[in-house]
Amino acid sequence: MTSVPTFYYDGTSSKRHAVLLTAAHGGLSLQGEGLERVISFGDMRIAAKLGSSPRLVYLADGSHFEVTDHVAFERVLHEAGLDAHTLVAHFEGSWRYALVALLLCIACGLAGFR
Repeated sequence: MTSVPTFYYDGTSSKRHAVLLTAAHGGLSLQGEGLERVISFGDMRIAAKLGSSPRLVYLADGSHFEVTDHVAFERVLHEAGLDAHTLVAHFEGSWRYALVALLLCIACGLAGFR
């Protein structure tokens, strides 16, 4: 089973806690010094992946955790039964789509100028 080192923030202080994130049935498990939680997917909101910036997962009680190892995090999500690939992440990770969007912007700009 894959585990990912993450930083957990309890929502009441700015102190970060180093924890390990693993797959649990229907959710994710956080384990660290003085902390052991199992969180269902219904109680979390996973922010979209944006380049190499840390990926944030917001929990219903106001706490959150951040993950920097995107590959291992997607593996954990897959092991837990959740598809981690979103349409935005697919477009954001492709140079072809970025080039097509740039060309469309230039074409629209030229058409507006004419």
